Amino acid sequence: MMRERAPVDVESEEMLFRIIRGSFHMRRKQLLNTLEATLELPKEKIERLARHARVDPRRRGETLTLDEFAKLANAAMDYA
Repeated sequence: MMRERAPVDVESEEMLFRIIRGSFHMRRKQLLNTLEATLELPKEKIERLARHARVDPRRRGETLTLDEFAKLANAAMDYA
């Protein structure tokens, strides 16, 4: 059954899936490291991005909710 609305609102589905894939590709690494590699941004920008999204960059991707991934994706649009 198709949903009428997406479960989360994001500026870019492409960015959302990019972050999710990167987080699970390196699932035992902290977000700081996975996002640095996935988004090709320096750690300082990743830390600011995570603060903006209100997600601890020391967490691992496997612990995030879909809503937290969406917040990261929306924040990443300002940096990517």
